[in-house]
Amino acid sequence: MQRRIFLNYMLPTVAGALLAGPLGAGPDLQPEHFVDFFQIQSVELSPDGERLVALTRRADPESNEMIDQRWLVHTDSDRSPVELDLPAGASSVVWHPDGERLALLAPVDRGRQVHYGVPGSGHFEQVTDAPNGVRNFELGPEGEALAYTTTRTVPDDTPDRNSDRLGVSVDVARFGTLQLLSGRLGQPSGPARQTRLHLLRADADDAQVVAEEYSVTGFAFSPDGNRLALTGSRFHEQGSGQRVQGTDLMVFDSHTDALEVLRRGQAGEDGSMFRGRISHRGLIWSPGGDRLGFLRTDHSKGMAAVSALGIFDFRDRSTAMVTDPERVELLASGIWWQDPGRILIERTIMPGVVCMRFRSILEHGPRYACLI
Repeated sequence: MQRRIFLNYMLPTVAGALLAGPLGAGPDLQPEHFVDFFQIQSVELSPDGERLVALTRRADPESNEMIDQRWLVHTDSDRSPVELDLPAGASSVVWHPDGERLALLAPVDRGRQVHYGVPGSGHFEQVTDAPNGVRNFELGPEGEALAYTTTRTVPDDTPDRNSDRLGVSVDVARFGTLQLLSGRLGQPSGPARQTRLHLLRADADDAQVVAEEYSVTGFAFSPDGNRLALTGSRFHEQGSGQRVQGTDLMVFDSHTDALEVLRRGQAGEDGSMFRGRISHRGLIWSPGGDRLGFLRTDHSKGMAAVSALGIFDFRDRSTAMVTDPERVELLASGIWWQDPGRILIERTIMPGVVCMRFRSILEHGPRYACLI
């Protein structure tokens, strides 16, 4: 723990002191300065904008630990923040769309489960009861539905599971091209695991499994809550080829229970993790729900592959690729659909500089605003 605190936080502290000016211009640095660390990790604003939940992290030299705390803050008053009493091990804390409750993951006997509760009440009700716990979740826009993923492990009854495993060899001296290897790598590949998507409606007792034949990699509710966009690869219980599969782009209609594939992914050629493999991710709905944004990645360039931003239009069933990966236009760390004609993309272009790219889908060219 001491090494982790030292490496993660001493260097930024020293860098901050150097940027502030000569060391002699301020107080002498003391050992306690290196562990006098406090950081706001995340902020979740309530739907009405009147409250927020902030996650903070601070160093505690006495216990030699990093301590995470969550606080309830009122945005329209000078009242002091109140530390929240959440279930032990709580994570993924978000506001319920009703604006009164919080939704979170908390561990119980059957793994992490979704819980709802009013902040400050000290009581949280368990909502899900997945046998192996919940990986992640998302609430419908009105709270009328809950989508969450779980992991299903398939027993390993195949005698030779690692004959098709893949690996990467790097020439460290030259740090040049990557060489793909296949064959036995010494360690067994382990049982196949499928990430399953569940949809729990407010008027139903049990959740239904969506896209049962897929291992789901991402999902997002439409603005009206009636559809779920999702990405995933077809799951094969025999063999360990999930990593070389392409991921499809799909939409699920909760009214008709129909699953439609909008764009197919593509598996790697000859079992390659890179060559010819195409995947989809980064789902984002337009405010009106008539278009769906996604990232398409051709992995043929290996670790240098760059995603292209695409828009699927439900009105005329067309797809437009907004950016060109050949020009390395998009290396996105965040995407937001700000209004019907504009998408906000966060991308890092050099160390210490974050650019916010304003891309108009309709008539305007790209514009940049950078924070240094």
